[in-house]
Amino acid sequence: MISRLLSPSLMVAVFLKSGYYKIAEVLNVTIDFLVKDAEYQNIDKETLKRMKNIEKISPEDKNQVYTMLDAFFAKSKL
Repeated sequence: MISRLLSPSLMVAVFLKSGYYKIAEVLNVTIDFLVKDAEYQNIDKETLKRMKNIEKISPEDKNQVYTMLDAFFAKSKL
């Protein structure tokens, strides 16, 4: 995704020059809506908050969280 390659201020400049701004304006949506992955567009605020918190913890703790989630998902499939 382009958002991972550019700083926020540079992204704004690129979008304004590229026409994304005009497209977003006509469709009455944000530029972010046009460029982000639609599959994850409807993540609720609580889930997003938890995901952001997971990003902040140590790699060891992340591994523990992922192991627990993997076990839960595996059990749920039974």
